[in-house]
Amino acid sequence: MKLTSVACAKSESSTQALQVRVMSSDEDPHENSLLTPLGSLWKLYVYAYQVENQVPEKVYTCSGKNPDELFCCKPKESIGRELALAQSCSPYFSESVRSITAKKWSEFWSKKIQRVPTWLAELEKLKPEIRVPVDDVLYSLLAIRKNFLQSERILSATLGSVLYGTAIGAVNTWGSTLKVKTYTWRDNETSEKKDGSTDAMGFTGGFAGWLPDGAAIWVSGAGHGRETFLPELKNIVEAHSQKFDSGCVSVNYFSRYPIKSVEPEIERLSGPVTVKFKNGNKVKFDGDGSLLVHYNGKKISIRAQMSINEYVARVIDREIRTTPIEAARAFSLAIRTFLMQNSKDVGGCRSISDSSHTQRVSPSAASSAALKIARWSDGLLLGDVSRLRYHSLKEGVNQMSWVKAKSLAESGYVMTEILKSAYPTAEIAYGSLNQPLTCTTNVSTEKWIKQQSKHWWRELDDQAGFERPAKLKICKLDFLQKGISSRVFSNLQTQEIFVPEVLSAEDEVSVLHEYLHIGFRFHPRGRDELFVENMARKILEEN
Repeated sequence: MKLTSVACAKSESSTQALQVRVMSSDEDPHENSLLTPLGSLWKLYVYAYQVENQVPEKVYTCSGKNPDELFCCKPKESIGRELALAQSCSPYFSESVRSITAKKWSEFWSKKIQRVPTWLAELEKLKPEIRVPVDDVLYSLLAIRKNFLQSERILSATLGSVLYGTAIGAVNTWGSTLKVKTYTWRDNETSEKKDGSTDAMGFTGGFAGWLPDGAAIWVSGAGHGRETFLPELKNIVEAHSQKFDSGCVSVNYFSRYPIKSVEPEIERLSGPVTVKFKNGNKVKFDGDGSLLVHYNGKKISIRAQMSINEYVARVIDREIRTTPIEAARAFSLAIRTFLMQNSKDVGGCRSISDSSHTQRVSPSAASSAALKIARWSDGLLLGDVSRLRYHSLKEGVNQMSWVKAKSLAESGYVMTEILKSAYPTAEIAYGSLNQPLTCTTNVSTEKWIKQQSKHWWRELDDQAGFERPAKLKICKLDFLQKGISSRVFSNLQTQEIFVPEVLSAEDEVSVLHEYLHIGFRFHPRGRDELFVENMARKILEEN
């Protein structure tokens, strides 16, 4: 179990120090001496219960008579589940608890967590004033991430804290890297402490949730939870940067210019490459193996499939610069939103052309600086902007210019301010670019995988980075649905593989190929198409 406790240095803008604990493994915790008031974290567990059980959402209408509605809505207005979690609306979740029986609550958590803490298993104990072991909180958060079918939705919902909730504004520092719920509490025990863990009023606060790689984090400091998002946490967050990039983008390179030849004449472009066009121009670049050349008679085309963050980073490298950082971060949201508005869904993958009419995409692997920016803003989109555009020099209605963004950043403007100046109606939101297909179980293929995977594991369990998929779902593939053209494809986030009803020998390779992508999704090998394909064929040949 990787468990650390870190005391942050005092900030120039704050007199407090932070207590931080991170847990990366879901093994039973052994250290229960450090306690924390549960505070508003109880709402996260109620939210997780509702979402996992697909409890229909009921809006809460504010009456104006409950003082706690201050964090919910104005009198006669209503609030839904996601916003209630982001704004920490106690009345919403208090009302939700009334519809849950103690028996169902206990049975649910006992099934989901191997060693469920007593305070979580017994509904009547789930109160903000209860003091619980920090390690229990971390252990339960890891279980939610690993064992809940709706874990992605639950983690995504917590981003509301920094986007429009209790820690609004923190998005400028943390982007989408911290998926956490804030808490603040004041009681006799905390208010009487003289060790700096509370402020002058006796308040202690912090947050708990997940880091980019899925590790659980708990932070506590004097004052309110919103005050604990301090820069001193940067090294901790970066030490747990995400290990894989989700989503899929298929890029048609040089789509507006007919290609005359490609040198060297190889299918997978790696190393120094020269592409000559029929208009006499040519372009040189270093291939990273992701671009594939397709020959259809005399017609030559070049395509590549990459993750969404890799795509955003390559556009950053091609269209703008990675500094100043606030301007580049603003553009990363614009690029991802443009992709959503102007691409098509083909086989569960966004499809777009590399063109000055859309977005120009670097044919070389993304730089580390650009990829860091793309991952920092992973999943963040701009809502309420129609026909979003950007340009290097010109600005206009819903069109951001790099020159203006760069100037604003150099003058001290932060990302949200730069975006607001270009897109006045825009609101930052979090969401997936790929709308998931409905998964109807493919019984025959699922049975085949269960039988064959026992043989596959003999080879795979010794491979660095491989993890047996815990939530794998095998789904029927309907060729009439959304214009799907590929025979087999997968969704890494949901661990779903879509396959036709009847498998050919080549389909079996493709299924194992996608299975390996899921199994290696937390390791760089999972992005190495050549490794995955060779491994799939090797295993099937041996079995």
